[in-house]
Amino acid sequence: MKLAYITNARIPSERANAMQTVQMCAAFAAAGAEVTLYHPARRNLPEFESVDLWDYYGVPRVFTRVVVPCVDLFHLSGGRVWLERPIFILQAITFALALIRMIARSPADLYYSRDPFALALMAVAMPSSRKRMFFEAHTFPATSAARAFRRWALNHIAGTVAISGALKELYADMGLPPEKVIAAPDGVNLSRFAAQPSKADARRSLSLPLDKRLIVYTGGLYAGRGLEELIVAVKELDALLVIVGGKDEAAARRLKDYAVKVGAANVRFEGHRPPTQVPLYLAAADVLAMPYSRRTVAPGGVTTDWMSPLKMFEYMAAGRPIVASDLPALREVLREDNALLVPPDDANALADGLRRLLADDSLASRLATQARRDVEAYTWDNRARSILNFANG
Repeated sequence: MKLAYITNARIPSERANAMQTVQMCAAFAAAGAEVTLYHPARRNLPEFESVDLWDYYGVPRVFTRVVVPCVDLFHLSGGRVWLERPIFILQAITFALALIRMIARSPADLYYSRDPFALALMAVAMPSSRKRMFFEAHTFPATSAARAFRRWALNHIAGTVAISGALKELYADMGLPPEKVIAAPDGVNLSRFAAQPSKADARRSLSLPLDKRLIVYTGGLYAGRGLEELIVAVKELDALLVIVGGKDEAAARRLKDYAVKVGAANVRFEGHRPPTQVPLYLAAADVLAMPYSRRTVAPGGVTTDWMSPLKMFEYMAAGRPIVASDLPALREVLREDNALLVPPDDANALADGLRRLLADDSLASRLATQARRDVEAYTWDNRARSILNFANG
């Protein structure tokens, strides 16, 4: 079966969406599909221009990559929001039109995309292929006009894959037939954690201190990730907070200034690291922190009610105890027996949770062991097989 995976995003990039896309392409290929990844020919950050896609994400070369031409003027926006919108519309239209020309010459048996606009144009241009088109939903449209457009588009294709049960319900309530929507949470590649080094060896390789307790956070530095509360929570603890991730220099500077302001001298910013290094940082940790806010913001908007964070599954696979915000979307995977759940947006509760795990080795080990056991159900390979079964059903 030929599968065309379509995404209108920079590949590779510092963002989780690129990581998820590449892992899913590899998983679809492992499930027996002949996969071609289509993504736009957009200007990338200098450090990604010469990166080998497969080496960077640590996946086998089991799928084909096709770069689709488009008009990319994002570099002219200068951060001006009023200009970014028309630039995005132009880029999206030119990407979709070039994509349709390409796939008309090389048709697939299944079209799978995270881009509703491209799928909508494909449904118009290729009506005979609509029953082979599937959308993967990571967000929910915020306005009535956007919901109307997405409802029309998704009712003209074969099905929708939502990243959480909560998001599935939102799409079903929007008017999609329930049998055309499934929930498929994100996942993890367990092989990345199979030969995990000891805590001491991981710290040596990363030049992290051997004589301190380490609390590790990996991921974006966007607003709503709870990092301000985490910085306040650790300032009185006998531990070092290691923050890994973030290409946004302004966001990093804001958080560094905030740490100085609140007197948290025990915070270390590692900056962005390639995905292949993330398991090392997780192995080096005593505790892993996931302090999402009630208003968690990602590049696609506020995601608190339906998110399925990649870091959650990587944390679970790492075999280290997790402190996480007690949010309904996270509770689809996390429970009291595989993580220590604390109220969101509460630095004192977060500090108490961190202090408890640092002091109670038995509790920490029990939670970490159960999380590692539970995450075996959430692999990319399992997810790919579930989606293909849905598509072929």
